[in-house]
Amino acid sequence: MATFHDLTNLSTDVRLVSGANSCAFGSPRFDVGVTNGTASGDLFVTIPCDTVPVGTWSNSGNVFNCTDPLNGAPTCIFPSGGICGSSVPICYQGMTYAQAEGFYGSYTVTDIAIVVDPSNGAEDVQFDNTAINNLLFTYESKDTCMDGGWQQFTSPPGPFKNQGDCVSYFNNGK
Repeated sequence: MATFHDLTNLSTDVRLVSGANSCAFGSPRFDVGVTNGTASGDLFVTIPCDTVPVGTWSNSGNVFNCTDPLNGAPTCIFPSGGICGSSVPICYQGMTYAQAEGFYGSYTVTDIAIVVDPSNGAEDVQFDNTAINNLLFTYESKDTCMDGGWQQFTSPPGPFKNQGDCVSYFNNGK
């Protein structure tokens, strides 16, 4: 992946551990760093979790196919920093993926991160199985396989036949 145009899927499993049963004020979000060589900034992409009950895992789906939970508009990408200016009239207001691609499609992606702000004072969010296009990132290790943990992998990278199969996967990637 080189440009924002090449970035077509961002998704993650999300679990609100504590908080007011809602995520708010743009948190949590993907932070996609972009540059055109002259101007650099961030495209904040909201990760929906306001309907996820505390303690429940839910997949965000592709966050580029989003709807703003506050107003129902299909705007969930918020440009920020040096990439905003008079040539981008809807900066800070939110835009669709198509609008963002129109403005920033040729910009180089410099980094992608997940950001959580304590928007309601007690927000604690966990993530797993983060997909960037067709690449899947899990946050487990061989230690997750111990004490029956191997049984929790009902979807990729599992399911595993037993604890040894799980440990082998995290040690060797197969």
